[in-house]
Amino acid sequence: MDIWFALVIVINIDPKPMKTLIITFVILLYPLLVFTQLPYQPLVDSSAACIPSYGHFYIVEEMPIPQLPLKEIESVLVQNVRFRKMEFNLKGEIYIQCIVNCKGEPGDYQVAKCPTYLIDIGDQIIKVLRNENFKWKPGKQMGRSVDVFMLIQLEVNKGDFKILALH
Repeated sequence: MDIWFALVIVINIDPKPMKTLIITFVILLYPLLVFTQLPYQPLVDSSAACIPSYGHFYIVEEMPIPQLPLKEIESVLVQNVRFRKMEFNLKGEIYIQCIVNCKGEPGDYQVAKCPTYLIDIGDQIIKVLRNENFKWKPGKQMGRSVDVFMLIQLEVNKGDFKILALH
């Protein structure tokens, strides 16, 4: 109760609504923080990083973004990924991870999460991304360009691709 009393004196607000607000905030955010961890895999090839011994970031002040619009990347995937007849009507989400180094060059592409029935499509997506070698605007931390782990969330729907998020 001492903490709430201190908040009332410093902020000069009624403690009961504040206490209720904080408790509600914690109850609503706890599942979000605990159960939505992203499925990162360890690096296989650290040669893509600018300074492999320094490490890499997962979250930075300015996250890397592709220099091409997402629609263009999606169209490149549609043109180059080949679906077999039985795979064409499948739907699902595929998570591809890569590291974007301090120069904006992506590398070490891996399938981080994928339904088993789409694993061949995930492998083809990685081959296309490696061959196209899309340039990125590098991530920045404290004004410096740094190596950042990126997670690309793709939706596959009847032979079409949609990039849902870049984490």
